[in-house]
Amino acid sequence: MNKPRQFFPLLLALAMTALVPGCTLLGGHSLPGTGDSAARDRILHVTEDPPSFGLKRLTQHAAASAPLKEFLEARGQPDFIIEDTGLMSRKLVLYYVKPDQAYLLSIKKGLTAQKFDVSGPEPIGKRTRELFDALTKLEQAETNLANAEVLTKKAEH
Repeated sequence: MNKPRQFFPLLLALAMTALVPGCTLLGGHSLPGTGDSAARDRILHVTEDPPSFGLKRLTQHAAASAPLKEFLEARGQPDFIIEDTGLMSRKLVLYYVKPDQAYLLSIKKGLTAQKFDVSGPEPIGKRTRELFDALTKLEQAETNLANAEVLTKKAEH
């Protein structure tokens, strides 16, 4: 299961495509879409409270793939995911921030079955951890602002 450094170039490429176009984070607030196109090459924060788009996507993937569901049951819910979807395959990078681990999951669709490969764990790079910290703070600030706006509207009425 641990294939050292074999998936590092793909992990780096996926992370860079998600980071370069403006560090887009799709949380659970205002979503431009809810399908593959909205999730592709984006960093998705996976939270239960409030339920995030990342959680929705992860739940959808787990429902479609028994091996992924088993993987998540064994390791728990990741903090962030990046997904890349092709016609016959899907790649997910799952980031577990506290234990400093990243996994590359490859799900290939066959005519009769799925092939499920796991590479990792690999350590999360310093810059990627810093980015996750910044995105989490940004998301919290947006939540605080939305809560303040609600309280202001209630006070006005």
